[in-house]
Amino acid sequence: MNKKEKNTLFERRVEGSTLFIDLSGEWHLKQDTWKSFDTSIPEGITGIALSSEQLVAWDSSLLAFLLRWHDLAKEKNIGFDGTKLSAQIQKIIEIARSVKPRIDPENHPKRASLFYRIGVTSHSFVDSIIGFLAFIGECILSVCRFLTGTSQIRWADLWEALHNAGGRAIPIITLINFMVGLIIAFLGSVVLSRFGANIYVSYLIGFGILREMSSIITGVVMAGRTGAAFAAQIGSMKASEELDALETSGISVMDFVVLPRLLSLIITIPLLTVLANVVGIAGGVLIAATTMDISVEQFMERMRSAVEMSDFFLGIVKAFVFGIIVSLSGCLRGLQSGRSADAVGLAATSAVVTAITYIIIANAIIDGICSIMNI
Repeated sequence: MNKKEKNTLFERRVEGSTLFIDLSGEWHLKQDTWKSFDTSIPEGITGIALSSEQLVAWDSSLLAFLLRWHDLAKEKNIGFDGTKLSAQIQKIIEIARSVKPRIDPENHPKRASLFYRIGVTSHSFVDSIIGFLAFIGECILSVCRFLTGTSQIRWADLWEALHNAGGRAIPIITLINFMVGLIIAFLGSVVLSRFGANIYVSYLIGFGILREMSSIITGVVMAGRTGAAFAAQIGSMKASEELDALETSGISVMDFVVLPRLLSLIITIPLLTVLANVVGIAGGVLIAATTMDISVEQFMERMRSAVEMSDFFLGIVKAFVFGIIVSLSGCLRGLQSGRSADAVGLAATSAVVTAITYIIIANAIIDGICSIMNI
């Protein structure tokens, strides 16, 4: 059976069981006539073959036309032969067909069952705990190598980390802890004045600043300032494949990258907490002297009679623990970061949230232990 149908843009002809479509002329979107072309397939057709030998010019309208025939052939389960199309057209069709169709929101797969989601979440949680414990073990080994003199740490990196985590953090630590001292003293004066016990504001400042607030505030500030910076720095190194280069060169990432940052916060946060104690008490003294008619001598005398050295050392111990938490959180999230800019930002955010969460938990545990031991 031979039958021809011709117009200005293509010719349809049937030879045997194959429908031939010969493209020609110039195809443009502004010509709407191609949309109304007959796309019916005669009975007995087992294949469609297209050629572009007579094609002069074309745009995306031709692609839409060809895709209609491709989908129709797939729907009718008949062959589609585009080998006589130009290589450029074949490549564009291949790219267009490789794009996954958009899924209608109404046809989204059903949500997984509750037990499945609980299992996936539990498995992910266990994996994260195992990864965290493995990272702590690697850090301990790195510290042991440092103490035995076999570490690959570079001293210049340690000094730079100490400067960034310590010296540059002094202004913000001083300002925030001074304001915290002011606030605690002011709130204490409001409450204690109702009972005529203004003089006891020194007790509140002494216990509040030395045992709790200085170490916590310093730890939280360093988590947002330095812990996030550690995660971003290490995440950027991972994205740029610097960590891979170190491992390829036989250099330990733990010694070269993590250890300087870990030691810097273990050293600087307790020292910054001492500074926070001083400025926090100074803020309390300022409020007591200006609003409560309590002299500096009276304030300090009362505080010395109520506060012991154990309160001061407890705050320093907490600061040491918080330094470990902040550094581990920042470095771990950096190493777990993806290799994109977005992943680096998420790693920095995750480092801050993790550090602050564990700081609060660790503080509660330490206070509980101290309460049991009557410290």
